[in-house]
Amino acid sequence: MVILASDLGSSLGNREPSHPLESTLAVKDKHMADLSAIKEHMDVIGADGVHVGTVDKVEGDRIKLTKAESGSHKDHHHYVSAGLVADIEGDKVRLSANAANALLLEEEQGGGSTADGAN
Repeated sequence: MVILASDLGSSLGNREPSHPLESTLAVKDKHMADLSAIKEHMDVIGADGVHVGTVDKVEGDRIKLTKAESGSHKDHHHYVSAGLVADIEGDKVRLSANAANALLLEEEQGGGSTADGAN
């Protein structure tokens, strides 16, 4: 099923998209994955199978990635919206976006996009 940007409210936790690409993604289903199945140290991979990061923990409706995998911002954590989770496959969290787009959609602790240059 493809959900229009106007229908993304439920998969984004009733928040506005934090990045322009987020509202254009095809979403597999309106229901988010079972976040309780996401555990520390699981690999986070894009829809293309490329590594995006490693789970530190789940905080609310976001996945906190380990600091070591926060690109040039290794002094703090980055987050991925749980709305991007397509599936949990064994020890991997598969996102609905490919890795390159998922990296653009990463968020800072305060919720802003890492792609807007705000660190």
